[in-house]
Amino acid sequence: MIKFPESKPKRKSDEIECSLKAIVNADMVALGQRYMIEGNPVTCVDIDGDKYIFSMDEIFKCAHYKEIPSILRQIYETGKIGDKEVLPVSMMKDIDFLFVPCERQIFGQNKYGDEKKELGIKQFEWYKRGDVARVKGYRGKDNSYWKDGETCYWWLATVCSGYSTHCCLVTSNGSADSHLTSRTSIGVPVFLQMTKKTEKEPDYEFDF
Repeated sequence: MIKFPESKPKRKSDEIECSLKAIVNADMVALGQRYMIEGNPVTCVDIDGDKYIFSMDEIFKCAHYKEIPSILRQIYETGKIGDKEVLPVSMMKDIDFLFVPCERQIFGQNKYGDEKKELGIKQFEWYKRGDVARVKGYRGKDNSYWKDGETCYWWLATVCSGYSTHCCLVTSNGSADSHLTSRTSIGVPVFLQMTKKTEKEPDYEFDF
């Protein structure tokens, strides 16, 4: 998994509450449900106790695989990629971290990566539904989900077994594949983890 931040920095306490946080804390999240965050759709792909995993439906362009950490950092710190609004920066205080998932989290097994490095990692529940659940794309100019009606390939955070210059990916039809990290036509998926916060009941004292 490639994620940012590695450790959670402190944020200002007066930042605006995010609607996604309210949904999580109220136990109103449904697996596979799409939620709109500032006009950007995210889908819940896994619920594990008090931890919720969401995937942005849109894929973001990158020139090289090595750019992934800087893209996650830019989103976390500014809410943008370049001039493009991605997520409200005020929302980041409620997120555990942003990340790109590994092969086993998406496919439930290692088809190209070294399975020894991802033993014990479970598949996100939503992707057990098959390839169709893994289809993603670029958003078009008309604000449609896919550019020109086409889906795209997206990177995973797993290096191919025996090929250090290749990494795993998801194809435009949702199946597994791999390619050289220098390929420019493969996009970056953005996932986020959020933990439900249980508010402690205040202690009241009464004078009678």
